[in-house]
Amino acid sequence: MFKPNGLSLLCLLSLHQVACLLEDSGPLENKVFYVEEGKVGSHYLYTFKFQPPTYSVRLTGETNHLIEITPNDGVLIVKGPLNWEKKRQYRLQLEGLNQSGNRVQEPYSVIINVVDINDNPPQFNQSIYSGEVRQHSLPGKPFMYVAAFDLDDPSTLHSKLSYSILQQFPSVEGTEMYFQIDNVTGAISTTLAVILLPENSTKPHPMKITQVQWNDPHATYELQHKDKSSIELPFTVDQNGTVYVTKPLDREEKDYYSFYIFANDEEGDKLAYPITISVQVVDINDNPPVCDKALSKFEVQENEGVGNLIGIVLASDNDEKGSLNSRLQFTLVDQNPKIPQDNLFRIELRTGSVHLFRMGLNREVATTYKLKVNVTDSVFSTICNVQIHVIDINDKIPIFEKPDYGTVIIAEDQAKGSPIFKIQATDADDPSTGSSQIIYTITKVRLYENAKIGTNVTTVKAFDPEGSPVRYFLRKTDPKWLEIDPVNGHIYTVAQLDYELFPAYIVEIVATDESRPYKSSVAQLILHLEDINDNGPYLVNESVFLCHPLQKDQSAKFEVADPDSVSQNLIYFLTGGEDNWYISKMDGNQGYISPKNLNLEEKVYHVPLQINDGGNPSVVAGVNLKGATIGVLVAVLLVIGVILGLVFLHLKKKKKNEQNVAAVAIRPSELATLN
Repeated sequence: MFKPNGLSLLCLLSLHQVACLLEDSGPLENKVFYVEEGKVGSHYLYTFKFQPPTYSVRLTGETNHLIEITPNDGVLIVKGPLNWEKKRQYRLQLEGLNQSGNRVQEPYSVIINVVDINDNPPQFNQSIYSGEVRQHSLPGKPFMYVAAFDLDDPSTLHSKLSYSILQQFPSVEGTEMYFQIDNVTGAISTTLAVILLPENSTKPHPMKITQVQWNDPHATYELQHKDKSSIELPFTVDQNGTVYVTKPLDREEKDYYSFYIFANDEEGDKLAYPITISVQVVDINDNPPVCDKALSKFEVQENEGVGNLIGIVLASDNDEKGSLNSRLQFTLVDQNPKIPQDNLFRIELRTGSVHLFRMGLNREVATTYKLKVNVTDSVFSTICNVQIHVIDINDKIPIFEKPDYGTVIIAEDQAKGSPIFKIQATDADDPSTGSSQIIYTITKVRLYENAKIGTNVTTVKAFDPEGSPVRYFLRKTDPKWLEIDPVNGHIYTVAQLDYELFPAYIVEIVATDESRPYKSSVAQLILHLEDINDNGPYLVNESVFLCHPLQKDQSAKFEVADPDSVSQNLIYFLTGGEDNWYISKMDGNQGYISPKNLNLEEKVYHVPLQINDGGNPSVVAGVNLKGATIGVLVAVLLVIGVILGLVFLHLKKKKKNEQNVAAVAIRPSELATLN
């Protein structure tokens, strides 16, 4: 399979080499060649031609075992990759020799210059650079330099370097880069004046924050928005270039400002590009913690294990996220009632998660506990209230409202996401608590892979009053065709349904509560698909036989089938060969083909048919009926062979059925469930 490709490639390579031999050749003389570095493998350079008394040539000099010449042919070859960085030029001598090996032509100079390619990355002369810049330094004035070099040829563009800054650390979201670099010299300077202002300052305002100056003493200064916003900035600039903040800033309202300062001449024209002033508002701890809920309610079972999570107290702080000002700590300061003992619960200092600390919960002693949790950010404190309800032990199983949901019929092209039905289950444990909450899952589902996507089956909303996470799961099936929505209790399909492959689906639905230990209950659902017309008709046997010579009223029967149950009215007719054949219909699925021309020779004929299944919408199929006219004796033998084959097939099938009956016993109740 691969040999023709290999031969084709070899032919192309040979033609290319011959072209080089014809074009790049000449007499013995001084020559200079240019060879690009990095070429892998041997490659041809030149052919030196010679004639008597010269019968061979000899190459000496800086060959470095990379350059050689064929003595008798004069073909100069480079045998491997050259490296410009290691050796940029090879100086060689070429001599003409007679039959005795003596020199008869003077040595000629052969110089091979290596051409550089861009195969070296730039390298900095230091791995780390350090610099310092004063807070109000003039933007654009370099305060440090970086330098890099490249090992490629400096006379080419391969070693021409360009500097750029990729990223700054720390980066401030929503701001431009604080620094810039000259792409030629590597000089680094500031791009803007950066001012850090603490929020909610109590100093008198307006308050000076910086000053800009132009070298023209008559210059005036103007402050403008960068984005041409109509919102008034809390900054001003006077005619001396002094910039003021006009009021205390609040980081929670806006944490960053950026604006332009222009220098104008006496006529109001701009003297230069504007300077960008950026103000970063620094957070202070001026916000107290806030409880997410006025009262956090959790549940705990009487037999809950020590250390188990009961719930999480949620609180927030409007100070800067991730800073010490918004870092919260939780402590438990009171439990009421303190029976059968105090400190039944504990709370995690950093997360606010509440856990059972001691055994002793008893609904007959106390059904509800009230906790006070102190939340602090090291400056401000808040009390969050927690209510814990002691609930019944989870010892009742969930019960479906029906043990058997019977038969449901849906169309196989049911729209994605449409519900089939909704199931309900109840639990006899303490109502409205985690002990009575139920989760529905689907298990042991068997369905073909083309079951239709999106038909809804069941859903449920599960809630754990204790505050612990609820786990929803679906035991996967192979092939996977059903999913469960954990919110509304509907089952839906996730693969294409197909009536012809699997007209009925038996599903076991499991209802499970999430407590420990959990309880579960099972119900059964049978889905029957309603067939639609989605398959085309076809010929059962594509070949028929007619005895030769052909006789009047002679015909052969053929059979047409359609996988769809709704396709009952099949229509078929010729789409070619009408001069030689005609079709007559016997019943819905069978017909006859007869010769119209009795002079047809003995051979195989392909007769085109078109079959319409008569459905709504109808499906039309084009097929070829293969008819053969054969001699009478051959036809008789063929018929006998077919009869014998059917007899053997019948006996084999009968024996197999007897074995199956002996091996499998089916209960009547199992048969009844599928009806």
